[in-house]
This record gives sequence, C-alpha cells and structure tokens, in this order.
Amino acid sequence: MESTQNQIEYGLPIILRRTLMTSGDSVTVAIPTEWLKQNELKKGDEIILIANGKITISKETPELIRDLSNSITTNSQMIPRQ
Repeated sequence: MESTQNQIEYGLPIILRRTLMTSGDSVTVAIPTEWLKQNELKKGDEIILIANGKITISKETPELIRDLSNSITTNSQMIPRQ
C-alpha cells in the first residue's frame, strides 16, 4: 500500500485501520498526522464531529458553526408537528 503522504499528493483518500482505545471514561481513535497537517489541525484545536450514519470531522470555524446552525434551523422546520 502506498504511504499516506503519496496518497495525499495524488489526491487519494487516506484509508487506514485504527483500533479504538480507552482513555479514562472515553474511547479514542488516533487520527493520521498527515490528515491533521492537510487540514491544518494540531493538538488542542477544537473540532466539530458530526455522526449521522458516518462520522465527519471538521475544523471548527465561524463559517461552519453558522452553516450548521442554518442547517439545523431549516431541517427542524421540515419536521412535521404532532
């Protein structure tokens, strides 16, 4: 398998197997350093994790917060009232 650095250079997805680990009362998973660099993230940065059948991890930005707030407002208006 190609190195993750080569995958990034060629625009290929990073596909790795990871093991869930316990850390206190939480479960953690290691994120590849190359992915962190590609997404300009470092230890201590705050992220947004969206779990909806799959997990999406994004760097927290004011724009993302605004878009999520708008999306939640729009979707809640579409839910039928009982």
